[in-house]
Amino acid sequence: MAARPDVVVLIVGTHSAADQMALRRHLQRKRSVDGYFVIRTVFVRSFDEAWNATLVNTKIQAVVIRNGFPLRSQDRHLATSHCGLKGLDADIEAVPESELGPTLGRLIAEFRPELDLYLFTDGHVEEIAARTGETFTRIFFREEDCDELYPSIIRNVVQRYDTRFFLALRDHAKLPVSNFHALPVSRGKSIRNSKWIGACATI
Repeated sequence: MAARPDVVVLIVGTHSAADQMALRRHLQRKRSVDGYFVIRTVFVRSFDEAWNATLVNTKIQAVVIRNGFPLRSQDRHLATSHCGLKGLDADIEAVPESELGPTLGRLIAEFRPELDLYLFTDGHVEEIAARTGETFTRIFFREEDCDELYPSIIRNVVQRYDTRFFLALRDHAKLPVSNFHALPVSRGKSIRNSKWIGACATI
């Protein structure tokens, strides 16, 4: 049996080890036994960690952003690396922490528009959606909509993998082979040897 393709989901937020384990189990529990995709989660705790992850990890297909994370990483190696927030607008330093989630989403959408972006927020969903509706695939309110996260991710991934012509061709190739009449193969014998073709020719 061929291995099921991985769906790498980047999750941004200050999650404890227990929170990460619970979210991982939640996503895996939602997966059906015969599901075609396997979700792999990658957790980061700051704006610059998330930005660098989207720069270098081409396997990421979805990003889940949870408000309430710092701009800078506590990892001194990343903080002093040549990547960091280099190349971004200097005004990023002035963005309040409550707006880092929507700001990160807009930057990722510009750099990698193929990614699906999801935002969890404690604020007014309608207000945030009005400002960032085109950026995020879906906006969730706190943990109340957490049950919808897995189906939302999988639904959009399936759409990207939906190659209807290829799937139709593959399904057709699986059909049993049957005999059929083809003039180039039979060399016209069915016509030349026909008992009624002569009568038709004289009409």
